[in-house]
Amino acid sequence: MEEIFLGVDGMTMEDLVAIARYEAKVRLTEESEKRILSTRKLIEHWVQEEKIIYGVTTGFGALSDVIISKEDPSY
Repeated sequence: MEEIFLGVDGMTMEDLVAIARYEAKVRLTEESEKRILSTRKLIEHWVQEEKIIYGVTTGFGALSDVIISKEDPSY
């Protein structure tokens, strides 16, 4: 079975078709994993600082003025 590596450059339409239609396995590149972990640390830092970040520390759309507590484990 084909294996698709998702990198920082995204994916091609052919990759998407292979994943959606032919159940190709998907893996992240090492660089992608590093960026994801780095971004997560940054977001966790901002949450601890109680920054207002749309969709992270607030709801979406009509709930965008609803602040989500940093104690809420779903962030």
